[in-house]
Amino acid sequence: ATGIPMFMAIGQCGSILGSHLFPLNQSPRYLQGFGVSCALAFLAGVLSLVLSMSYRLENAERDRLYGKPEPNSKVDTRE
Repeated sequence: ATGIPMFMAIGQCGSILGSHLFPLNQSPRYLQGFGVSCALAFLAGVLSLVLSMSYRLENAERDRLYGKPEPNSKVDTRE
């Protein structure tokens, strides 16, 4: 019940950060703002690769322990 409002509140902080990353005295190039944006985009790409690799390793370990799942088989999610 509190997840969506918290997500919305954090999302609204972007305008505060944007005014500090793109100050008017750096116009029209805004090197600082675009540099931070590019660095964060690169970080997101690296983190997505790390997450993808960790999922592959975890799935390989699961397949090694329990065998590969059979297609169209029922999955028991009760625990």
